[in-house]
Amino acid sequence: LADLAELIKLGTEGADGYYIRGKYLFDRGRYQEALVDLGQAIQIDPTYEDAYVRRAQIFIRQEQFTEALADCERVIQINPASGYCIRGEYHSSRFDLESAIADYSKSLELDPKFFNALNNRAGCYYRLNELEKAVADLERALEIEPEHAGMQSNRALLYEKLEKYDLAISAAEKSIDIDPNHASGYRALAGIYEQSADVSYRDPRLALRFAQKAVELAPYDSEAKLLLGVSQCRSGEFREAIRTLEGAIGKIKKDEWLADGFVFLAKANWQLDNRKEARDWYRRATDLIFQEDVVMSDYTHRLLHEAEELMEVPLGDRKSIFNLDQ
Repeated sequence: LADLAELIKLGTEGADGYYIRGKYLFDRGRYQEALVDLGQAIQIDPTYEDAYVRRAQIFIRQEQFTEALADCERVIQINPASGYCIRGEYHSSRFDLESAIADYSKSLELDPKFFNALNNRAGCYYRLNELEKAVADLERALEIEPEHAGMQSNRALLYEKLEKYDLAISAAEKSIDIDPNHASGYRALAGIYEQSADVSYRDPRLALRFAQKAVELAPYDSEAKLLLGVSQCRSGEFREAIRTLEGAIGKIKKDEWLADGFVFLAKANWQLDNRKEARDWYRRATDLIFQEDVVMSDYTHRLLHEAEELMEVPLGDRKSIFNLDQ
């Protein structure tokens, strides 16, 4: 940062200096500072495509959707393939997956080798549970750009969902080989070793190790923090688990992840004889899990069953829809 600041002060890099520093800040979750630099880059060069794309991504994450859409439309004017791709991200963030897929497809019509559009469209198919389409898009993207750490970690998540755990682990490890500081690769490994439907792949020790590394590299990543809290609870670090989980749940928006956090807060509090708190978290979990028209994963229901066994909830009062003994 000091070197970049000096270059900017000297004015030798122009818009590029501000963009490079803005991207550096973006990658570290320092979004407000990044917005300032990206805005400076755009002010110097109103056609700076990459600066608009990064700024749109920040606006999307901060739910400033009017500003995000304006930047997306500007990129469409500068480079339509890139513009439709970033507008796809805008639609995806608003859970309009059909519009997102349509924009990614427009991007690919203009540039069939635009691997970001393929990767993002695969993510939409993943969320729609159209897994064969997701695999096809992601494998095609990796043929174009095999040394892309982010797409390798996405591949890990996809194969985990398909319960092809060896392929998932291999892809996550590949992402880390490409970039040893790729937090999503470590997070993917933590998820596999914690959440696997196949008990032979579960390893709380490895889950904790990889979750700790993910949080170290990306302290702003709420999903990584959730996995760390879960792993701490599995490892008997109940007080640490409560602190981590309470810090994570305020930033999590996905109901299923929230439910998982609530269940582990119930379990950790019960282990510390905080009975009232445990029951309160259990009630919050069940209220969330059994909302009308909400479908939770087998993993979440398995966690609920574990909590009910631990807390000795009477059989007639149990909410879990099936029993798992593993």
